Amino acid sequence: MARRKLGNLYQRKDSPVWWVWYYAANGQRKYESTYTDSKTQANDILKQRITEALQIREGIKEESDIPLSVFIDKYNLHKNPQRIPYITFV
Repeated sequence: MARRKLGNLYQRKDSPVWWVWYYAANGQRKYESTYTDSKTQANDILKQRITEALQIREGIKEESDIPLSVFIDKYNLHKNPQRIPYITFV
């Protein structure tokens, strides 16, 4: 019987960066950008995501190590990529 892949790297036609898909701890397939055009760095990110999902699934780890501030910054960048940060002028 064939073994199920836990994740993989791919490049989209509309993007120079590498993307990953992997199975999260809840069994759902997740897709995300690695924000890098280096295949080795993207592969390291994929390994990190797979390891984290397996640790959560096995009860070794309870939640993600990604700080909320980093998550919010990535979300805002994804939601509105042309957004210029608000700067207060004194």
